[in-house]
Amino acid sequence: MHEAGRGIKGELGKLEYLNGFLRSSKSSPATSPGT
Repeated sequence: MHEAGRGIKGELGKLEYLNGFLRSSKSSPATSPGT
């Protein structure tokens, strides 16, 4: 139970992190590395 909840929270955290990263890179493409 706890392990599953932790895993789900971890995945959500990753998605939130990626979403924020993509959003920030979209708003300021100059700072986004690569593209």
